[in-house]
Amino acid sequence: NEICGAEALVRLNYPNKGMISPGQFIPQLERAGLISMIDLWVFEQVCQTLERWKKEGRKRYPISFNFSRITLLEEDLVKRVEAIVERYDIEKEYLAIEITETIGDMENDMISRIAQRLHEQDFQLSMDDFGTKYSSISVLSLMRFDELKLDRSMVHNLVENEISQKVVKHVIAMCKDIGVKCIAE
Repeated sequence: NEICGAEALVRLNYPNKGMISPGQFIPQLERAGLISMIDLWVFEQVCQTLERWKKEGRKRYPISFNFSRITLLEEDLVKRVEAIVERYDIEKEYLAIEITETIGDMENDMISRIAQRLHEQDFQLSMDDFGTKYSSISVLSLMRFDELKLDRSMVHNLVENEISQKVVKHVIAMCKDIGVKCIAE
């Protein structure tokens, strides 16, 4: 019964077409090689918001934000995010980088290097959309996540579906066992 975190989401409000879902415009930005600009812009907006809350004396909560696979592969990513964090003087405990489980499509050693670089700088990592692909559990063994976010498809019919209840119960138990916070969309 209280706020414990937030997620920064990007939407496109097109003048003649209205609100466009990320599923429509994010793939185009990825193909055009522009997604990193959006990812880092959203990250900077998160830092600005946290800085404003701090100055206003408000309670701050962790805010998660998505980084695409393309952004994660940038050589200077850690340096760029560190510069933004320093500019706004934000504690990293309030920042959670969400990575979709499609990162499992990348090479295993590459995944481990990315996670290690981010963890060495004290960034929190969250696996987003858990349960939408078969590779999820193997990705958990490749890199250390601080949080696992169950996809809404795993919990939308939880009340009436006994099998879903058991699956979610075991995923939560696994998360507790490996020391990962578990939340649901």
